[in-house]
Amino acid sequence: RANTGAPAGPPAVGACVGAPPPDRGLETPFVVKLHNHAPLSAVLPVFAFEHPAADECLERSIVLDFPFAVDATVHGLAGYFEAQLFDDVMISINPATFSDGMFSWFPLLLPFSRPVHVAAGASLSVQLWRRCAPDRAWYEWAVLAPDVLPIHNPGGRSCAMRL
Repeated sequence: RANTGAPAGPPAVGACVGAPPPDRGLETPFVVKLHNHAPLSAVLPVFAFEHPAADECLERSIVLDFPFAVDATVHGLAGYFEAQLFDDVMISINPATFSDGMFSWFPLLLPFSRPVHVAAGASLSVQLWRRCAPDRAWYEWAVLAPDVLPIHNPGGRSCAMRL
């Protein structure tokens, strides 16, 4: 399995998230159908997992740099999923490798606590983490450049998956 991601921008990204619960801010990943959004940069590989897992620790961390050809306001990252089931059998919601008929899986939106402006010729730098505890797993993310935003969802305080 592989997770991939790309910056996402207006017009609909900010509107589809709407007003978050007051105790969470924009730290909760959203499963959304991105039918009215602007893909702002290429989709990059993020994390890969093998099944069965060779080790029990599935924590990961990566810094991604997304180059921008035009000025843009970024509201979050769109996360996609690919799974290599057998040698020549793959299912995917990544736009570049999308599997026909994949109507029940949708991208994951990792929203930013506030929009980030990226100038043409600059890059958006983001760090992503997959964290684990004995009973749960969660994602954390932070913008590193051209602006700096704090870590979103630290410790899984707003969203975590039970194991």
